[in-house]
Amino acid sequence: MNCRSGVVVDVNSVTISLVTLHDANISCLLLRKMGSHSWQEVENTQLLRPEDLAQERQWEEQANLRRNELLQQKRQFEEKRKINQNKFAEIIRRWRNLENRRIRKSEEYMERMMTSLSLNGERTLVTPHASEENIT
Repeated sequence: MNCRSGVVVDVNSVTISLVTLHDANISCLLLRKMGSHSWQEVENTQLLRPEDLAQERQWEEQANLRRNELLQQKRQFEEKRKINQNKFAEIIRRWRNLENRRIRKSEEYMERMMTSLSLNGERTLVTPHASEENIT
């Protein structure tokens, strides 16, 4: 940007407009203050009245506050989601443990039943032989 020649140039080195030396100095100062803002933003800022500028700043502040609130809400929702996922995973783990325990007990019961049936079967087989010995 070359303010002394009265030419104001944006970041892309495109000539925007010829201005008087006084306007160029003001534009240079504004561009330095505004940093990386485009020339259009600076030009719009120059065209606004002080009341409009104050209102613009107020809108920007409110927008920034709302953006920050939304980011904070998003973080809170993410934390709650993680907590709920962990709770759900714990419930699933407990349910599976209960199911495994129930299945294990059922299998143990069936095993005891089979053992007792086989023992009863042996007794019935043994009993007739024993009764024959008692008869003789």
